[in-house]
Amino acid sequence: MKLAPCLLALLALAFAPACRASSTRDRAGATLLVHNALRGDVTIVETGAGAPQLRALPCVQLGRWAVRVDVRDGELVALDTERRALTTVDLASLRGVRCAPGEHVATRSVTLHGGAVPYRARFVENRLFVSFFSENRLEVYRWPELSFERDIRFDASENLGLSDMDADGSTLLVTAAGYVCFDRDCPSGRFRASHLYFIDTRGGLVPPFPETTPANLNALSVLANPPYVVSAGDLEGGYGSLQRIRSDHTLASSIRLPVAAGPETAHDLGDGVVLVHQMAGEHLFLIDAHEDALKAILRFDGHAFEQVPLDAKVLPERSSAELQDVLADPKDASRLFLVDMKGDRLVVARHRPREWTLTVDRVDSLATESFRSATQWTAWVP
Repeated sequence: MKLAPCLLALLALAFAPACRASSTRDRAGATLLVHNALRGDVTIVETGAGAPQLRALPCVQLGRWAVRVDVRDGELVALDTERRALTTVDLASLRGVRCAPGEHVATRSVTLHGGAVPYRARFVENRLFVSFFSENRLEVYRWPELSFERDIRFDASENLGLSDMDADGSTLLVTAAGYVCFDRDCPSGRFRASHLYFIDTRGGLVPPFPETTPANLNALSVLANPPYVVSAGDLEGGYGSLQRIRSDHTLASSIRLPVAAGPETAHDLGDGVVLVHQMAGEHLFLIDAHEDALKAILRFDGHAFEQVPLDAKVLPERSSAELQDVLADPKDASRLFLVDMKGDRLVVARHRPREWTLTVDRVDSLATESFRSATQWTAWVP
């Protein structure tokens, strides 16, 4: 099993040396921003009846392997893992922009207080919580000024691997992968038990916090609605899994995924359907949130999604695509935009809930003059 490319990049920065789209019936005038991880800049994608029009903007620098946070008050907020900063850009200002040589579009950048490599960030009301995979702490900032408010430190004798977050009202859900060994060889294993923390953001933000322990190793992400914790499993020979988070903060039985599935992020598609994409791979997993059951394993072959048998024990580690991020059309929830990082492609698919499949409308190249851009994630431009 493989670490996600962005996680590898984060760990390499901190521990050296260590180891989305258009359809045949596009929304008129729909505009997307796509982040190019290897260059740190963005591409504006203008969709229409024909092939999309691409406008690369090297003057908009969010940082290489930047992590999308959210869009607030018309500003795209990202974590610049390279410069260890919070960066924002006014999305409306990007309409019609073309970069002249040496030009830089104004972005707002705030250096992170502790100077460490960030992993994820999540808004809860007017606070922004930032996690640090190797620091056993969160940082809290105030929106819109992005002023530093405080640290939240977790008491632990080993590295917790604080990773993903999501918000259930005022409760912040925080996963910890249990990643303790950053060396190439780990005789005692790379992981310890994972954790899922529940932080009441209306309280004093002082640990200890209520927590529970997922059944599997490497709990990398969490979804608040419907509530699931996603575990990638051990990096060598481990299986993936999801567990429903009950209202009393306990976890239901595991929904098991194949060995080498390497699930990373869960997305709510509505109507009781959850889609999970891999850390690095061409497979998607469709979960029935009504029954807490795996309903489909889909493999993208570059043109269409083919069904993989549900009883597949092991998935191949090598793949021809890396599907990252899922963005739903706000005017048509059945239309999904996915980015293939490996192929620099934008995949537009139709979600058919009761059929437990995705059908591809079209696949468009996002390639620019670079040999490879590593198109990573996307956001709507208003």
